Amino acid sequence: MQAVRWTGSRVSPQELPTPSPSSDEVLVRVRRVGLSGLDVARLMGAAGAGGVLPGHEIAGEVADLGREVHGWSVGDRVTVNRLCACGHCLYCGLGRPTLCDQRQEIGLDRDGGLAEYVVVPARNLYQLPDNADWALAASVDPLASALPAVNRASIMFEDTVVILGAGAMGLYSAQLARLAGPQRLVVLGREAARLAAAREWAAAVVDVAAEDGLAAVQRLSGGQGADVVIEASGSPASVAEAVSLAGRTGRVALLGAYAQPSPMPAGELGQRGISLYGTWGYSPDEFLQALALLMGGHVRHQPIVTHTLPLDEVEHALALMVNREAIKVHLVPA
Repeated sequence: MQAVRWTGSRVSPQELPTPSPSSDEVLVRVRRVGLSGLDVARLMGAAGAGGVLPGHEIAGEVADLGREVHGWSVGDRVTVNRLCACGHCLYCGLGRPTLCDQRQEIGLDRDGGLAEYVVVPARNLYQLPDNADWALAASVDPLASALPAVNRASIMFEDTVVILGAGAMGLYSAQLARLAGPQRLVVLGREAARLAAAREWAAAVVDVAAEDGLAAVQRLSGGQGADVVIEASGSPASVAEAVSLAGRTGRVALLGAYAQPSPMPAGELGQRGISLYGTWGYSPDEFLQALALLMGGHVRHQPIVTHTLPLDEVEHALALMVNREAIKVHLVPA
């Protein structure tokens, strides 16, 4: 099969043996896979990127079954939950599989979907409705990843909500926040194309290359600051900025992980009564919620998936992402 990995000097499509599923696994023929920020970092030579195939935003068809797998058939159309939890530890029992003692992630700890085929645990598959297209199906994972931050922020109708970052995660967060019906929704970001997309959902869009973000939020909130800030840029420096944007008793939710340590204005948290929430990944219920939101048309992936390319054009896809010419790129194996 054709697959993509970092070879030590460049990204290279190469031929690898097609994997075989073990007793409780399923072989999926990949029909569409999204490139995430983590995938880009790994394909650009991040530490540890050489051994495991990246790619966790996966949609495809069942191609083969392990001998103990029941309830699935070859040809079934599926999307994939990237989080592999043990199902037995304390946190799995509490419904928090992202905190599992033995958690693994497809595309990080085990081979992912930047290939024609990928092997995944059968319990990580979700059946697609017949009218779900592949682009929608490969968008479930990133939308599900945005849900915990928005859910934990407990947005109310009188709130001023600020989304920090206008990339794919910021735009999914903006759509989810809008569904909660806040009084005011503001997106802070860069690049004209991303900000233009944000205007579909936000009452105000601020280009932080042209206007100071804190000054803009103060102006838009009547000097009160934001009730809710969702940090969706992934930049470590933006954590402190997110706290600065929040007003007294504000809620700040961090979406995902950060590659480097983040400066933390701990004094501001206490003095202004700010609540800080960390999130990573999603629960199975949130994955199903994301699929339902996309299928119902409540959240749109089309403005976010700006480019679709063949898998063997992965170097072009990377260039589009690194140069910020694309919001989200989907790759299609042969």
